[in-house]
Amino acid sequence: MGVTGPLGSIASAATLLGLPLIGIHGDLLWRLVLGLGAIIPGSVIYLRRKVPESPRYLVRIKGDMKRYQEVVKQVTNNDLTVAANAVDKTPVLFYLRKYAKYIAIAGILWFLDHMVNPGGVFEPALVGESIGVKNTAIFSLVLTLAASIPGGAVSLLLIDKWGRKPLEAVGFAGMAISLVLFAAVKPQLTLSNPITPIVGMLLLGGYHFWHNVGPANVSAAGVFNVELTPTRIRGIASGIVVAIDRMGALVNSAIFPFLFFNFGLPVAVGAGGALGIIAAIVTLLVVPETKQKSLEESSYEDMWFNVENSL
Repeated sequence: MGVTGPLGSIASAATLLGLPLIGIHGDLLWRLVLGLGAIIPGSVIYLRRKVPESPRYLVRIKGDMKRYQEVVKQVTNNDLTVAANAVDKTPVLFYLRKYAKYIAIAGILWFLDHMVNPGGVFEPALVGESIGVKNTAIFSLVLTLAASIPGGAVSLLLIDKWGRKPLEAVGFAGMAISLVLFAAVKPQLTLSNPITPIVGMLLLGGYHFWHNVGPANVSAAGVFNVELTPTRIRGIASGIVVAIDRMGALVNSAIFPFLFFNFGLPVAVGAGGALGIIAAIVTLLVVPETKQKSLEESSYEDMWFNVENSL
């Protein structure tokens, strides 16, 4: 996702801040902001129809060698041929059994990414206002420009040099430290204190920076579920991982407000920080490194290619 994901946050915040300048207020304001958001998914639907099919899908699944050659020629301007027996007929259930561990790892890390989040959709309102930043658009705009985009840029520079695993682990650790520090410092910061918004935004900025250095552009960008599973089940695996991820978002949206209103902001944010440490440890212990490897190498696809298995 790099720096492109945060651009949506910038566009939304800028729209929310800009529309009142041309006289749009009240219910019409939020309705327009929400409605204009439909432009993005609408453009995605249109543009994805223009994107050529994956060459690996054309060869391994569909067996359309002619279309494969056309796509490769279109993208690389090279003529390539493949063996006639390149279609993978290995049973899907065989692959799902063999790769269940990696699908679970990818899903759990994305789930934890949501759980470490300080409030998710509630962050601008609950966390922002607690440090004296009442304008949610400004809160989002500052964090995105000052932290999310720089973090994404660092990730883009290092992901193929350091690797996915260290970036994911360092990112989770940085997120955790930022949130634990926020939880520790927040009780000493009052709304009457002029430095409260500055200190609060710096610590939250640390979370967003490290989030985009690591998980936002590794596990939450689908890197692990794509690179650790073979072509025949890559789409299925990604669907399972995204479903687990959505459950994380759902759980966080329920648990964070509960902790916030019953135990206070430091506890709610500190709990996320603790989970960040757990996520960093899980990454270091169980995630294989896939940097600078082809999808066939990282997923060991050729090892199981066309394995006969009675199920």
